[in-house]
Amino acid sequence: MTDFPKHSIDKTDDPVIKGLLGSMKQKFGGMEPNIFGVMASSPTLLKMYIGQSLIFDKSSLSKAEQQLVLLAASVKNGCNYCVPAHSNLGLIRGLNGKFIEAVRDGKEIDDSKMQALRLFTEQVMSASGNVGKDKVETFMKAGFSKEQVLDVVAGITLVTMANYTNLIADVELDDPYEMNKWSPDKG
Repeated sequence: MTDFPKHSIDKTDDPVIKGLLGSMKQKFGGMEPNIFGVMASSPTLLKMYIGQSLIFDKSSLSKAEQQLVLLAASVKNGCNYCVPAHSNLGLIRGLNGKFIEAVRDGKEIDDSKMQALRLFTEQVMSASGNVGKDKVETFMKAGFSKEQVLDVVAGITLVTMANYTNLIADVELDDPYEMNKWSPDKG
């Protein structure tokens, strides 16, 4: 692995990076997640992530549903940074802890609508989007709209930036996420 620097507000003179990291620190209640410090090596990537994150926060999916998409995609991508992060954020945003555990362990969620969301997210990823009309219809019959079909795509796109950054740079897990540590061979 190539070492990537972890930028921080305190250790950069670059006003662009300082501003970007400051906005994420504010969003995360004063914490500077390591993933954003590494992403700051490419201000383009960090700007894209921040912009998409702000937009996805306002999607037609509930906050819990958003976190389920981000968690399921992170598990599918084998991201040992984002799975703990979205396990933590999922709880904060109202995602049932049993649902989080099921996704992390590769087990079925004991809620038909949330299981449909998780399954559809995984199907979209496995098929590179080419899921076919039947899978879209099954997802919609579970109670989701056409807008939400595409909002799943938005969530996958968003979290893939963080997943791939971690998989390339092997980002150090932040202390608050340590309790939710995860590895791909677990699930």
